[in-house]
Amino acid sequence: MKKLKIKIVIMIVSLLFFVATIGLIVSMSKIDKQTEDTTTFYTATVIDVEVTDTGENIFAEIHTKEYNTSLHISTNISKNIRMDDVKNLSNGQTIFFGIDTL
Repeated sequence: MKKLKIKIVIMIVSLLFFVATIGLIVSMSKIDKQTEDTTTFYTATVIDVEVTDTGENIFAEIHTKEYNTSLHISTNISKNIRMDDVKNLSNGQTIFFGIDTL
């Protein structure tokens, strides 16, 4: 009888871990997925671009005519895009970008 209870507890704990793992996988697959419903798209005119390269990290700030702040391209994002394209942005050039609106 005692062995049966231990088996039942093990089965319940295993089932809970399985369900939690499935939930984690589903939630992780939805993270950072941009869709038209979760993203607002903008255009801006470039005034100036400042690229900072510390040797280990590289990030950029794009100053625009339309907004009172700069667009910051973080180190994590700069690893996934061609920073030469950002460096070559010139005054008066139009850029297009999207921001998550979660």
